[in-house]
Amino acid sequence: MKFWGSSCFVAGTDVLASSGGETVCKKIEDVQVGDLVWTRPEDDADAPLELRPVTAVYQNVVCELRRVTVTDSTGNVEELGVTTEHPIYSVTRGWVRAADLAIGEEITSADGRVMHVTANLVEAHPEGIVTYNFQVEEGHTYFVADGLGEESWIWVHNTCAGYNHFFPVSLGNKIPRGNTKFLTYMSEKAHTLFHEKLGKYLSKITKTVNGKKVSMLAQKGNAGKVVRKNFSSTRRVNALKKFFKGPGKQWEKQFRAELKEARIRGILK
Repeated sequence: MKFWGSSCFVAGTDVLASSGGETVCKKIEDVQVGDLVWTRPEDDADAPLELRPVTAVYQNVVCELRRVTVTDSTGNVEELGVTTEHPIYSVTRGWVRAADLAIGEEITSADGRVMHVTANLVEAHPEGIVTYNFQVEEGHTYFVADGLGEESWIWVHNTCAGYNHFFPVSLGNKIPRGNTKFLTYMSEKAHTLFHEKLGKYLSKITKTVNGKKVSMLAQKGNAGKVVRKNFSSTRRVNALKKFFKGPGKQWEKQFRAELKEARIRGILK
């Protein structure tokens, strides 16, 4: 057990997992290394779910939580106790810190049902409260619910430290996830910050296709393969170069090194 990280959920949170070939609910505090959980790639909200193993588990003590309430189209309510920094997937904005989710924000369940944020409250714990998280191989995401009654599974990021793409897979980088030679190791905090900045930037790059405005941000209904079809490789690369000269300046050196390796090996698409 590693005592590390600030992006976590409270005990009692259910995780969508698999055991003995069957889909099961597992309490987050009971998740162990080697367990199989349902995930999808962090940069492709339309990808099918797949099983990946847990590679590390974490505990942390925090003094403040967010109580995020989400209601789905059937009226089912999920109330998550989550740390302020933990990213939850927004249909319109990509990965967003729990503290920054707006009332009415649209998110999706594992089965594609539409859900909306109906409350996002601060909950103080001056005495401290134990929270839990874990790392998922490759996908870096998992699904959670509050463990009470019917469950609508909410897509969340594991936000753990690890090797990160600065040229996203969704934009055409074929360097495998988890590659320790060409990718850059990032702390949990830096990983979260990077996704926030890049998501905000890419969402503003748009064009009109068949009368509909589309963006360069891979998101629900705008999968990576669709983004790559709508925006040329040259435009995608140039957009990233501009990002890393601006809001992503602190990572420009690592981005250029990754881009160079990808081009040398012909693994951009």
